[in-house]
Amino acid sequence: MRLYHGSPRNLKILKPQLAKGDDEFENQRAIYLTKSKIQAVLYALGKTLKNKTCFALPPNQLVIVGKNIPSEGYIYEVDVDANKGVWDQYSYSKEILVFKKIKVFPKDYKKYIRYVKTKEEMINICNAEKKIWLNENGYCIPKLIFKPVPPKHYLPVIMRFLNPKKDDWNWNDKILKNHPKLKTRLSHVFDMNKRKKIIEKYFFEEHRKKIKTMKEKAQILNKYWDKISEDFFISLSNIMGIYFPKEINRIVANITLNPICPRDISKYQFDLYYGYKIDQSMAIIMHEIFHFLYFEKCEKVFWEKRKIKCDKNLFLHLSEIVPRVILNTSKFQKIIEYDHKTYPEYLRIKINNRRIDSCIEKILKKSNNFEEFLINADKFMFRNRKTIKKALKD
Repeated sequence: MRLYHGSPRNLKILKPQLAKGDDEFENQRAIYLTKSKIQAVLYALGKTLKNKTCFALPPNQLVIVGKNIPSEGYIYEVDVDANKGVWDQYSYSKEILVFKKIKVFPKDYKKYIRYVKTKEEMINICNAEKKIWLNENGYCIPKLIFKPVPPKHYLPVIMRFLNPKKDDWNWNDKILKNHPKLKTRLSHVFDMNKRKKIIEKYFFEEHRKKIKTMKEKAQILNKYWDKISEDFFISLSNIMGIYFPKEINRIVANITLNPICPRDISKYQFDLYYGYKIDQSMAIIMHEIFHFLYFEKCEKVFWEKRKIKCDKNLFLHLSEIVPRVILNTSKFQKIIEYDHKTYPEYLRIKINNRRIDSCIEKILKKSNNFEEFLINADKFMFRNRKTIKKALKD
C-alpha cells in the first residue's frame, strides 16, 4: 500500500525509531506512516520546530504555539504492508530501503499552518478537530446524563445485594455502613418478607428526604465531568483503538441511594451513589465508561474472531482487573489524579508470588496495541485458571 513518512532530515534509509505517544500503538519502535501526503508534509515541517516550541497535528493542520517559522523537510513515499493504528496512522517495524524522496517547503503549505498564542489554545483546537473527525467517520463522544432515579429503579438490586445467594458476593457491610438506620431496623429481623418490607419503606422514606440533595449532586457532577469528558473519551479511544458509534450518543448515570454501582451494558447506563465525594464519583464514572468501550472492543477481538480461551466467569474477572491497570497509567492520571482500585478479592490473587494486577500490567507494557494485550491477557487467565478460581473461592 502507498504510504508516506515525514521527517525534518534527509535520510538514506528509513529505520524504526522508539516513539513516545499517547497510547501503546504510538510507543513502539517503528517507522510511522500515513495515507495522507499532506499530513506527512506537515509532520516533517513541524518536527523542524523540535525543542523550539510546541506544535500539534490535527487532521490537515499544523498548529504552532508562538511565531516560530518551520524549516524545510522531507517526505518519503513508500509501498509497504504496514499495521494500522488509531487516527489513520500506520506502523512498520523493519527498515525501508526503497522509497521516493521529496523535499518540502513551508511557503508551499501556508494555508495548512496555524499559529496560536498558548498551548491551551492548541489543545482545544486538537480536541475540536478530533470531534469533527469522529463525527465524519461515524463515531461520537457520548453525552453523560446525570439523573436522580426513584427507589423502584434499584430496589431489586438492593434486595439481591442484602440477601445474597450462596455463591454471590456479600454486599451487606458496604450498604449498611452507608445506611446505619437500616442496619438497626434489620438487626433482629430474619423473616425475608418482613426484611423486604423494611428495606422498601426505608429507601422510599430516604428518597423523599434526599431527593433535593441528589438533584444538586447531579448538577455538581455534570459541571465537573464536562471539564474532563472530552479528554477522557479521546484518551480511552486512543488506548483501545475503538470509538463509540454515533448511535451511542448518550450514557446515563443514575443517581441513587445505593452505594454499590451496578451497570447495564446493553442500555449504556450505570448507578452512582449520591453520597460519594467528587473525586471518587469521577473515578467510578471513568471505570464504568471504560467497561462500555471495553466490551465493544472485546466483541470485535473475541466474539467476532472466536479467539477467546477463558470461560465466561474468568473473562468477567479479567474485565474488573483491567480498568485499575489502565486508569492508573500516566495518561489518565493527568486527567484526574486518583488511585483507581479493584475488588480486594482480586488483589489477594498471586501468580508466581506476583499480584495478579501487576501481572496484567506487565502484559500491557509488552503489548504493541490493545488487541494484542487482550489476547495475551486472555491466554494468561486461561493458563492460570486453577490458581485464580481457587483464590476466589477461598
